Amino acid sequence: MANDRYEIIETADGWAYKIGDAVSDNYPSRQAALIHADLAVGTPGAVKPVDPNSAPEVEEQFDKPTPIIGEGSA
Repeated sequence: MANDRYEIIETADGWAYKIGDAVSDNYPSRQAALIHADLAVGTPGAVKPVDPNSAPEVEEQFDKPTPIIGEGSA
């Protein structure tokens, strides 16, 4: 982003960041607004939030029956 200056502002519904004339969505805390502002401007070292919809699928161990191997079966 060409203009990487932003301002954290308090709104009626929480906190937001402002870049130029554009104001972000509201966040519940100043820290959350700051993190998202860093992400928006591409600040090095900014931590990206995990998107649960893009996480790899994890198989539950109980989804498949457990084979029973016993003596006397041939």
